[in-house]
Amino acid sequence: MLTLRNKYTAATLIVAVMFMGLGLSGCCTKRQLDELGAEVRDLKTQNLTTQQIVARMDSTIVAGADANNKLRNDVSITVSDLQRQMDMLLENYNQLLAQIQQLNLQPVTHVIRSSPGAQEPTSATVTQEEPGTQTQAPVEPPRIDCGAAYDESFILVRQGEYDRAIENFDNYIAQCPGHESVEFAYYWLGECYYAQEKYVDAINMFEYLLENYKSSVKASSALYKVGRSQQELGKVDQAKATYQRVIDDYPGSLEDSQARERLKDLQ
Repeated sequence: MLTLRNKYTAATLIVAVMFMGLGLSGCCTKRQLDELGAEVRDLKTQNLTTQQIVARMDSTIVAGADANNKLRNDVSITVSDLQRQMDMLLENYNQLLAQIQQLNLQPVTHVIRSSPGAQEPTSATVTQEEPGTQTQAPVEPPRIDCGAAYDESFILVRQGEYDRAIENFDNYIAQCPGHESVEFAYYWLGECYYAQEKYVDAINMFEYLLENYKSSVKASSALYKVGRSQQELGKVDQAKATYQRVIDDYPGSLEDSQARERLKDLQ
């Protein structure tokens, strides 16, 4: 197949051959020769113009190919950088997780003692009391590190080890009933049961949190999860009512928008 440049070159040669043929036959007039000469010149001009256009097209195509290659290389480099950054973040996360677990397993070696000469408290200390006074049983301190116990239980949840997390959280709550994170322990217990499809147990945990820690930051999430558990149990009417409570009690929250979507699905 002829290219544009070859086509116009061939056309020029054909006209030249015609011109020679007419000259050899000796039957052409001067006017005809002038006309043919003008046509040849026009064809030469068109041929030159076409060649210039084709050259520009070739340059454009080459430039476009170069630009595409550069863009492809840039995209490849960007993707590689992002992947490398993600790998670094994941490695840092795993290192941090390992450090947290290691800290939780380390025994307490630094003990703050009272000033010299002060009496060390013991569980067998006997005090003299006036007759008729009532003796109060001493409050035993927790036998575990409450903060470490909560952190370890939470890590087990994130790792998907729900049975161990439930056991650890139960022990944590029993040993540290007044700890600042107990309300969150009840929430994560509910999440563990929900992940195991034990929806009745999950509802019990979430409702306990709602009844005893009404101002908890996890209240909206707990109430929404009650509705999700009811929906999973096939209690559609109860789920609808719970989702409406979420909308009414926690407007503008993430759970508000989630509850609205669930209500649309249940219509």
